[in-house]
Amino acid sequence: MYKELFIAAKEYLELRGMKPVLWNKKEVSESDLDLINQRTDHPMPDALRRFCIEMGDAFMFTPDDVPDSPLEGWSPIHLDDYAIYNKDFHTQIEWEASEEIASSRPRVDPKLLRAEAERRKLWVPFYGFVGSGDLLCLDAEGKVRFYEALYWRSAPETWDFVLADSFDDFVVKWSGYSFVEPKVCWETFCTGRSGVFDWSPDYFPTGVDRRNTGCRNEKQA
Repeated sequence: MYKELFIAAKEYLELRGMKPVLWNKKEVSESDLDLINQRTDHPMPDALRRFCIEMGDAFMFTPDDVPDSPLEGWSPIHLDDYAIYNKDFHTQIEWEASEEIASSRPRVDPKLLRAEAERRKLWVPFYGFVGSGDLLCLDAEGKVRFYEALYWRSAPETWDFVLADSFDDFVVKWSGYSFVEPKVCWETFCTGRSGVFDWSPDYFPTGVDRRNTGCRNEKQA
């Protein structure tokens, strides 16, 4: 399923004179993921597990492999990074919530913040392991959420922001834009938003939209 979407994006961009690249570090087996699960607090969600087996360790998609390209695509998901971020992630959330609650002037009702912290302890980070601390996560219902490190505790109206209904939904919808990032990176693009993301073409760079073809695997726009 996933590979077909990336291949379609690659072919589409090639027809437009770009040089997209699909790459992974190595193939991944079920036993490899079982070992990863032993290093994390929560089992890897089924959809993400299917993705890793199909696409491999550290899979990445570069939409245009030329110097100084303004386009960024799918950043690699190294399984070692996934394991690191998914071990004791709940302690990071607990620390951030406790720091705010213990301050002399909490910016959020402590009861609300405590309830939100407990909810987020069930989240599974899966994307954005680049050191900023901002992450895309799957919540307990499998929805794609944005985790804004250090700042989420002060904006309750953004706590229910949903980027996609599921991991599969996220991949399919993003494939409509050839997996090219919006005008800014995901970390800043999701900041401060609330509600459900509408995936409007207006947010994405021109020349990469395939949503109106009627078939996500068509080569022509």
